Amino acid sequence: MDNMTSKQKILLVDDTPSNLLVLGEELKADYEVFIATSGESALKKIFENPPDLILLDIIMPGMDGYEVCRRLKESKSTHDIPVIFITAKNAEEDETKGLDIGAVDYITKPFSLPIVRARVKTHLERKRHEEELRLHGKIAEELSEGILFVRCRDGIIVFANSKLEKLFGYDPDELIGKHVSILNAPADKDPKETADEIMRNLNEKKIWRGEIKNIRKNGMPFWCQASVTMFELREHGAVWISVHTDITERKKAEDALRKSEKQLKDITSSLAEGIYISDNRGNILFLNPESERLLGWTMIELMNRHVHNVFHYKKTDGSPLPQEECNIDKVIRTGIPYVSRDEVFIRKDGMAFPVSVVSSPIMENGKVVAAVTAFRDITERKKIEAEREELIVDLRKALSEVKQLSGLLPICASCKNIRDDKGYWNQIETYISEHSEALFTHAICPECGKKLYPQYYDEIWGKEDK
Repeated sequence: MDNMTSKQKILLVDDTPSNLLVLGEELKADYEVFIATSGESALKKIFENPPDLILLDIIMPGMDGYEVCRRLKESKSTHDIPVIFITAKNAEEDETKGLDIGAVDYITKPFSLPIVRARVKTHLERKRHEEELRLHGKIAEELSEGILFVRCRDGIIVFANSKLEKLFGYDPDELIGKHVSILNAPADKDPKETADEIMRNLNEKKIWRGEIKNIRKNGMPFWCQASVTMFELREHGAVWISVHTDITERKKAEDALRKSEKQLKDITSSLAEGIYISDNRGNILFLNPESERLLGWTMIELMNRHVHNVFHYKKTDGSPLPQEECNIDKVIRTGIPYVSRDEVFIRKDGMAFPVSVVSSPIMENGKVVAAVTAFRDITERKKIEAEREELIVDLRKALSEVKQLSGLLPICASCKNIRDDKGYWNQIETYISEHSEALFTHAICPECGKKLYPQYYDEIWGKEDK
C-alpha cells in the first residue's frame, strides 16, 4: 500500500510506562504506534525510521524533551515532523518555550484522551496537506511554464511557482494574497472585468484556454498562452490552476508575418499575373488579388486547402489529373522549377480555363519549404491560336487547289474554254478564278482592236504603235 492509504506512524516518547500504555491503546486502532522511554532512544528511532508525528514528554532523565525537539528542528531530514509536547509542565512560559523551539502543540497532564486524539488527527491531516502542497509545488517548480493557483471563491492568488514569479518580475511570495487581476494588462476592459469574465467562463465550463495580454510588475505588457483548470485543495477549497507560457516572440513573429503578407499583397496586387504561395504540403498560404479574381475564390476560403484538390485536378482534355502526375505538385516534391503554357485551372463555379504557369520552389537549408506559382489566363491567346490554325488549314487547302493548275489542262482549240475535273467546260477566267486567288479585268489588245474596231484604231491604239 502507498503512503496515502497505509496507517500513519506515531512515536510516543515518555519515561512513564503507564502514560505510554494509555496513549498507545487509544491510538493504535487508527495509527501505527512506536514507543521510546528516553530522549536518546527517541532520536535514534526517529533518524532510523522517521514517524509522521511525535508525542513528546518534556521531563525525562538525561536529554529532556526540549533538547530532543531542538535537535529535530536543526536536522533537515526531521525538521518537518510535527511535535506535540505532552507534559506536566503547565506554566505559560514552559508552553511558550516549547512552541518557540518548534512544537506544533502543547498538551498538559493530566490529559484528556479525546482531546489528544483530536489534536493528533488535526496535525496529521495538516502534515499530509502540507506534504501534498510541497509535492504540487515541487512538480510546479519542475515545469518550464509559470504556474498559478487562484482561489475560486474570490480570485485570490494562493500559490505561484518561481517560473511565474520570474516571468512577471515579482519577488518570491510577493503575489500571494493578491487578486489575480493584478496580472492582466489594461485593454478594452478593466483588468478586474477581464478576470471576472474568465472566472465566469471557468465556473460554467470548468476549463479555459486562450491567449491573454498580461502585464509585468514593471508595467510592461506581454502576451501569454494560458490554460486553466479546476483543482481541490484542502486548505483553500476549489482553486483554478493556471499555466502560463510567454508567447511574446511568437506574437512578434506573427506580426512580422502579417506585415510581410501585407507587403507581399501590396506588391503583387498590381501584377497582371495570378500569384499564389503553397507550403511544402501543397496547401495554400497566399493568393494575390489577381488570383482571387481569376479563380473566383478568396484567400480566406482557400487558406490551408490543397492546390491540386481545389483548382488543378483536370488535364487539358477534361480528364482527371492524378496528383502524382501533376507537374506543379512535383515542384514541391523535387525542388525543380516548372514552366508550361498548357495547363488548366478550375474556377470556383466549376468552369475550366487554360493557363500558362511558372512554378518555383522556395528553399531553406537545401529543403523545399514552399513554392510560388505565377499563372496567367490565356483564353484569348488560345482563341487567337485556334483561329490562326484554322486560317493555316484554309490556306493549305487553297494552296492545294492552286496546285491543280499545273500540269496539262484540256483547253478548247477554238473557244479556249477549259474542262474541269468533273468534265464541265468553263471559260478560262472562271476556271482560274475558282482555282486561284487571281482576279480578272477585261480589256482589248491592239491587234484585236484593229481587227474589231478599225474606225477607232488610230485614235486609241495608233499612238501606241508610233
